[in-house]
Amino acid sequence: MDFRYLRNIVPTGAYDSEIIHMYACRKGAYTGQQLDRDEYLEVASMSLDELRDAVMDGGITDAKTIVMTFKLIELKKQEEKK
Repeated sequence: MDFRYLRNIVPTGAYDSEIIHMYACRKGAYTGQQLDRDEYLEVASMSLDELRDAVMDGGITDAKTIVMTFKLIELKKQEEKK
């Protein structure tokens, strides 16, 4: 697998010291989930364009996913300029 560190974010800096480190993976295979009893996670496969569209139309509202989406879009633009 090819993991790439994107950056860290501080989602609630006004009242918490949490830091989230964000990574992207270019290759890999979905091998299932091992969730906690009270945990919910929906896994979906979509292109970067589909992901952007889901963010823009309100289908995705999670802040971490939104930040990562636009970071990946900008990185893709930079790579295409090379």
